[in-house]
Amino acid sequence: MAKLSLNSSGCIGCGACETNCPKYFKISAEDGHSHLIDPKKTTEGGLEVLETEFPDEDKAGINTAVNGCPVQVIEFKE
Repeated sequence: MAKLSLNSSGCIGCGACETNCPKYFKISAEDGHSHLIDPKKTTEGGLEVLETEFPDEDKAGINTAVNGCPVQVIEFKE
């Protein structure tokens, strides 16, 4: 099982993650930060976390979002 985590409080709202992987990330109109949009997400110590089997076709977009985040608040572990 893979784990995707996001520290939304450290997000600067640039939108790179949403642009590269809109299936999992959305910039909130309320706080201007990115949030995981999957309903199965949980919260662990201030992080939004999604643990699941990610389809292979989604992994490239997730990794692009991770690598494109200028403040490095996204982590993906397979």
